[in-house]
Amino acid sequence: MNDAVTREKVTQFLNDTLMADTIKDVFEDILARPSKDRDVHLLAAKMIAIELLQETWKELAKLKNEKEQEPRISKNPGI
Repeated sequence: MNDAVTREKVTQFLNDTLMADTIKDVFEDILARPSKDRDVHLLAAKMIAIELLQETWKELAKLKNEKEQEPRISKNPGI
């Protein structure tokens, strides 16, 4: 995510904690749904997908924290 606009949009999304948590929960629920196929490879893939989602959310949280720690630059030259 090198584009500043994209980073800002992601940060705005993460700042809406209710929305971000809801989306994460929906993704986890979809990935954890039981399937009729009990193939060990499919079950392993589902677990990997859930782990990747959790890791992704941690990375997004880091992005949010980086944004919060950036010093605010006043755009008003009189201040």
